[in-house]
Amino acid sequence: MRLSVREARREDLRDILEIINRSFNEWDKHWAVQGLNHTKVFIAETEERNLAGFVETYVTRVEKVGKIGVIYYIAVKPEYRHKGVGRSLVFKAEEYFRLRKAIFSTASTKYDNLASRLLFKSMGYKELLVTHNPGPVVERLIKALYAYEDDIIFYKRL
Repeated sequence: MRLSVREARREDLRDILEIINRSFNEWDKHWAVQGLNHTKVFIAETEERNLAGFVETYVTRVEKVGKIGVIYYIAVKPEYRHKGVGRSLVFKAEEYFRLRKAIFSTASTKYDNLASRLLFKSMGYKELLVTHNPGPVVERLIKALYAYEDDIIFYKRL
């Protein structure tokens, strides 16, 4: 399957909202929708122009870490999972972070989200278990990623 990844446009909103509703619990639905107004959003689409997935990103600065790129939310329509869509979206996010001079790409998830964990680990991200690594830097990362409900932070040097 051939995909293209591009910045989202206003006309993609309906499809993005459909993916959000099919992919997340009520808590994450709320924050993913809110994030659409405050993040750089990229979408993956098929040759037939079917929207297959999206990623919400932003760049921020973390004290004693530096400038980081954050993958805030990423989701793929169920019928397109395990076909490289998530990888394509993460690659695009990393490209955007490099352009913005970030030194790390980061994301977070819950411990039981195996699909997300496998995706990020397969792409060279290291896992940081929040509960096993207390301290000021981890606290700053949690705050920067809005990862208050998550157990794992992923990071990768760009």
